[in-house]
Amino acid sequence: RRGAGDRSAQRLALEMLATGSSLGLFPEGTRSPDGRLGEGHAGAALLAIRTGVQVLPVGIAGTHAIFPGRSRWPHRSQVTIRIGAPFRLATQADGLDRAALKSGTEQIMQAIAALLPESQRGRWGSEAG
Repeated sequence: RRGAGDRSAQRLALEMLATGSSLGLFPEGTRSPDGRLGEGHAGAALLAIRTGVQVLPVGIAGTHAIFPGRSRWPHRSQVTIRIGAPFRLATQADGLDRAALKSGTEQIMQAIAALLPESQRGRWGSEAG
């Protein structure tokens, strides 16, 4: 459900991670029409903080050019995938608070931004420095 949290999806994700399964998430929750990194949602941070699993940041650049504008036909486009170093967010045993989720989400998005070309880093680019 776009724009809303999905408790059943969160429960399923927590169960999968508890069994040692891998899980791929796109923290933005949508595609970027111009290729610039948008705002991340707290779901990935929530799962990482609750379970203590490693986060593996992946930067994918160039996919916005496959279907430019309102094109119905794909265009040949170079896509680059860069994989960063895994890291963990600090876990919290006594529940989660908004500050921890915000901080965790920021860490995840900064790690992804570092893998993208400068022009696609959104607010995590050099102007944010």
